[in-house]
Amino acid sequence: MISKKLNGKDIISIIDGAMGYQFDHDVLLNENHTELISGFFQYIQDLGGLLNEFEAGERVRQSYELTKQINELMDNDYFVFGAREVRILEGGRGEPTNFPIAIIYIRHKDNTEILKISLDESEE
Repeated sequence: MISKKLNGKDIISIIDGAMGYQFDHDVLLNENHTELISGFFQYIQDLGGLLNEFEAGERVRQSYELTKQINELMDNDYFVFGAREVRILEGGRGEPTNFPIAIIYIRHKDNTEILKISLDESEE
């Protein structure tokens, strides 16, 4: 279960050093949403391959750009969720090795997979 909506800084932490990606999204019903989501996933994948070349200032700029894109997705009723998972790569020659995966899901606000939890103490 992925339990947190993300911002650009979170995405940077998830993709930094990842050796693979697991992207998923809801069924898309219009071209605008298709372009938004496909562009976001491609940007993340491209950025993941470049992060180790960036200095601190560029990482901040990229974090800001990702947050802008996430906000645009939210303006179109989509939430971005993610996590980092270390899987084990086995087989072939050599010992099993860690294989970090960046997991990013985009879900429409009406998706029933999204659990809405109230943090309002007055509802207890």
